[in-house]
Amino acid sequence: MKNETISGDGKTSEQTTKGAPGNNMKVPLGTYKIYSSLSYPNWLVDMSLSGGNQERNVKLFQDNNETESTWIFFNEENDYTYTIRNGKERDLYLSSIKADSVVAYNYGNSLSKSHRWSVRDAGNGFVYIVSAGELVLDVKQSITANNTDIITSGYAGTANQKFKLVRI
Repeated sequence: MKNETISGDGKTSEQTTKGAPGNNMKVPLGTYKIYSSLSYPNWLVDMSLSGGNQERNVKLFQDNNETESTWIFFNEENDYTYTIRNGKERDLYLSSIKADSVVAYNYGNSLSKSHRWSVRDAGNGFVYIVSAGELVLDVKQSITANNTDIITSGYAGTANQKFKLVRI
């Protein structure tokens, strides 16, 4: 059964000073589908199956039940930031390596800030997913087609930067 969720116990951290507005939110740990607000619930964040063991492209794809379209939220720091692992390849973390690029990346034992994310309220059950560098997860050019790149960009508050977490 799917449960649309995000608020957990309703706690929030301090107000952020840049990036997407709002407070970092507590996300209950577990496995989620990350849906784009663009034509919700048809499009979700997916990981490419092609590529090496170190890095895979992260892209938009039509809703499906494949494990590469699921993401596991972990919180090792006991704060409001998360590592987000792919459901199929659990050694690959959602990562913002550089501006305008999001990949699933294998860090081995040396995780860095580029794999840490926070979640902020975007209204109406949607959220912004924000990198440690305060860039926002974004569907490139708002294109709703299979294999459209998921990128990071500066906060704009547009629909292509809003996502819904659905716990599975």
